[in-house]
Amino acid sequence: GAAVSDQVYWVPVEDDKLDWDNSTFYITYCSRYADHSYLEQIPAPALRATALLQDPEHVRVLLTAAGATLAFFTRLRLVSAAGDDVLPAEWEDNYVSVFPGETRVVTVRVEEVPTGASVVVRA
Repeated sequence: GAAVSDQVYWVPVEDDKLDWDNSTFYITYCSRYADHSYLEQIPAPALRATALLQDPEHVRVLLTAAGATLAFFTRLRLVSAAGDDVLPAEWEDNYVSVFPGETRVVTVRVEEVPTGASVVVRA
C-alpha cells in the first residue's frame, strides 16, 4: 500500500501540566511543560546532504543518515551566496527526521534560485 504519513513524533515521559483553574475561553496556561531535555543527548548524526538544481525555481535536496544515529528534526534553509535566506521559499517538508541508513528527498520552490545559492542543513 501507499504511505499515509512519514511524520515523527517524540513523546515525553511526562506531558504538559495544564492550569485548568486559570483557563479562559481563549487560553489555557501550563503550570509545567513537558521535559524534552533528553533530546539534547542524541549524538550528532552523520548526515550527508546533496543539493541538485532541478530548474530555475526548484532545488532538490537528498539527505542521507550515513551513521547509526537518527537525524532528528533536521532543518533545511536555502541561502544566497551572502548567507541570507532565499525568500519566499516553499519547502515540501520541513524539520525532517532521517533514520539511520535512510535517504529523504525534499524539494524547495522559490521564485528564482540565485547564482551561488546553497542549502544549509542543521540536525
